Amino acid sequence: MKKILMGALAAAAVLGFASCKDAAPKTAATLAADSLSNAYGEYVGSLMLSDFNRAQEHGDGAKTDFLNGVQMAFNAGEGNRDVQMGLQVGMSMLREVEMLEERENIKIDRTKLIAAFKSSFMQDSMAPEIMANYGAEFNRLLDAAMAARDAEAAAAVKTDDEAAAVEKAQESDNATAGRAFVDAARAADPEIKVTESGLAYKIEKAGEATHPAADADVTVHYVGQKIDGTVFDSSVERGEPATFNLQQVIPGFSEGIRLVGKGGKVRLYIPGNLGYGERGAGPQIGPDETLIFDVEVIDF
Repeated sequence: MKKILMGALAAAAVLGFASCKDAAPKTAATLAADSLSNAYGEYVGSLMLSDFNRAQEHGDGAKTDFLNGVQMAFNAGEGNRDVQMGLQVGMSMLREVEMLEERENIKIDRTKLIAAFKSSFMQDSMAPEIMANYGAEFNRLLDAAMAARDAEAAAAVKTDDEAAAVEKAQESDNATAGRAFVDAARAADPEIKVTESGLAYKIEKAGEATHPAADADVTVHYVGQKIDGTVFDSSVERGEPATFNLQQVIPGFSEGIRLVGKGGKVRLYIPGNLGYGERGAGPQIGPDETLIFDVEVIDF
């Protein structure tokens, strides 16, 4: 600490002599005071610079605004202590307002606050009971604001819970409808089999003996549809086969493609838990929907 201060003092002393060479001579005591003033300003300024930059949340012109605030405090201190006291009170009020807003989520209108402050402060005098009434009214309104905030938060939670219940019911409906559809299809066509994972499938053409590995890159043509027959995706309609890695697709699709070889064709009945799950996929595929894919493996 002494080395830093001494270095700043030495630098300030040089600057002090250089800046006053054309002015009236200064006494040794004046020069020492100038050097000390410069050193103190440089030292505190360097500390503030470090803190200021560390915050990393200031925009253009922030340093100028900061300097203006420092200058206001010193100007007030030189000629009018009341202004300095006002600055301190204003900063304390502002901190309390920011705490109410950030920690308690209570909104405060700063313009109205200052107007009410002026109205109260500029009176000639005020009886203690009136001051007590102001305090009681503030506390009453603060309690009411917090109660309203809590009620609003509780209502939002209730709304979220209701939405979740509706979504859960929809998931159940979709899953039930999917199982019923696959059961009916299996009853009508005994060639439809089911794997241990729950994937239902029908091999329409086995293809070559070698099948894709779980991490293979494959090129396929496919048509994806819902159980009501709505087609939601089709490489056939696009006129170009799709190439992807089997680790990048839904589990049921990856498992189903590995049931046939090159040139093979398979129909897949993919339940929601092997497809897009509880989230679904965009506006077309709802939560827990069963999907049907007709796939031809072109290469891998």
